[in-house]
Amino acid sequence: MLLTHKLCPTLLLLPMIAYGAAPTLPGVTAAMQSDIAANDRSGSVNVVVTKDKVVHLEAVGLADLAAKTPMRPDSVFWIASMTKPVTAVAILMLQDEGKLNVADPIAKHIPAFADLKTPSGQPANLTIAQALTHTSGLGEGDGAALRRGHTLGELIPIYLAAPMQYEPGAKWQYTQSGINVAARIVEVASGQSFDAFVQARIFDPLGMKDTTFYPEGDTAKRRVVGDKKNEATGEPEAVTLSGSFGVRGHPPLGNGGLFSTGPDYARFCQMLLNGGKLNGKRYLSPEALKLMMTVQT
Repeated sequence: MLLTHKLCPTLLLLPMIAYGAAPTLPGVTAAMQSDIAANDRSGSVNVVVTKDKVVHLEAVGLADLAAKTPMRPDSVFWIASMTKPVTAVAILMLQDEGKLNVADPIAKHIPAFADLKTPSGQPANLTIAQALTHTSGLGEGDGAALRRGHTLGELIPIYLAAPMQYEPGAKWQYTQSGINVAARIVEVASGQSFDAFVQARIFDPLGMKDTTFYPEGDTAKRRVVGDKKNEATGEPEAVTLSGSFGVRGHPPLGNGGLFSTGPDYARFCQMLLNGGKLNGKRYLSPEALKLMMTVQT
């Protein structure tokens, strides 16, 4: 796993376990230091593990260029689209409990979807599986209106007001709205807000103490300041994250709203590596895990 200090973190999932392992893979260290020297990144947290042990864990470079703050193993990153697997696990937990099925029409859980029409004018009949696999064709919605939303429920009419992009199932196209619809379905099926559900059912049991939609207190103090390389000058420059992320009063977005650390997220990965369980607790059935790991498109 690599958590890298850029606007959008990159994670190479060779999962991880906990702190304390000395760096033992000099090639990883050299590669990251080379990237830092070239201003391709200002710092990173690098983790490599097998199923059973930590092979490599280190923090290199800076978490904040302006303040010269060193990167730490427990530095907190905006993990962007690595939120999506958490959303998928939440849906599959509810499937295991019989509260939904990924083959369900979305309209079964969000009735407003019953009126959605495809570009050809036919009933869309979108399914949860299509939303999760980027094959729904759902419109993305007006950006300004979405930024004014306070809950996932408030985003649904905005998505439905946007024209569909293509006939459902006709192709694969990265669709942020579909993942946020799935997060809303978690709320409907569970009776909890999405952030409360994943906190209680995933983060707390796994010991992911720094993983949250809303970094506060010490977690906020360890938050990495994102940057990217200016292609004209070759120098790194700070980039401000959208106000839709990390701020209470904004929805807990299932598509990319989470903040986490390398050690935290690796425990989530380790649970998946261990067949849906960790430390004697089962989170997903073997059938649900197999479905999650099966190519769908």
